Amino acid sequence: MREWPVFGHRWAVKQLQHAIETSEVPHALLITGPESVGKHTLARQLVAAMLCRAELEERPCGKCLSCRKLVSGNHPDYLEIMSSDRTAHLRIEQIREVERFLSLTPNESPCKIALVGDFERTTIGAANALLKTLEEPPNYVHLILLATDADLLLPTIVSTTQQLVLRPLATQEVA
Repeated sequence: MREWPVFGHRWAVKQLQHAIETSEVPHALLITGPESVGKHTLARQLVAAMLCRAELEERPCGKCLSCRKLVSGNHPDYLEIMSSDRTAHLRIEQIREVERFLSLTPNESPCKIALVGDFERTTIGAANALLKTLEEPPNYVHLILLATDADLLLPTIVSTTQQLVLRPLATQEVA
């Protein structure tokens, strides 16, 4: 598989690439780590590789129609929800939008993917609303949650996801 433009976290990239190659991408993935550690970048590369229509070893190609739609924000099988600012909570309406999106069958790809950033800012009601989708997802659904720390989430959310914990890079590696 093509090298992903993710600095550091090679172990996580290799693990996710292997999951794609073996068609064993978890239906619910929780990527945790401090702010600006690369959670969103890693998640977007995973999404791009999953939705790309190129041969497996060329994914993500960045050239196919699916890759171009993803970059332009118009892919019908991908939804991204983030809090509106640093202090805003993710509301139950936003989570219900994710659930509605995931309940529909894919349009162009073999799967539907929703990425929910800043999941630690989700209200208790919104987190509970997502539990049914996490526990009993349709087979074409992939849900990626991003959070700074799993300890800030409901234990039932953490227990129904596969977790990747990203740590800050060493100063020498960044330099």
